Amino acid sequence: MYNDILNHYSSHGAVVVFPFVKSPEKDKNPFTTNTDGSILVQAIEYAKLANKDPQSPLYGMIDEDNVVIAGHSMGATDSIMASHTLGPVKLTVT
Repeated sequence: MYNDILNHYSSHGAVVVFPFVKSPEKDKNPFTTNTDGSILVQAIEYAKLANKDPQSPLYGMIDEDNVVIAGHSMGATDSIMASHTLGPVKLTVT
């Protein structure tokens, strides 16, 4: 359900990483949760590693000084928790 807005962000030059807790299909289950921010932290760390890997399509594309974390509902809680775990981020949107 977020596909259109994520494509919109990326069409303006943002590198968008959208992690799933389990998988696109399993995340539709209301009992699939993650509220400690760990999935977002893993996704951001993955993107940072990919940014340094010449074999990655994300190589050199990420401005690590301008990380924005956003989430809705459970994702809002994750965004707050991930922001605290990662340290300073440019913006946290909930």
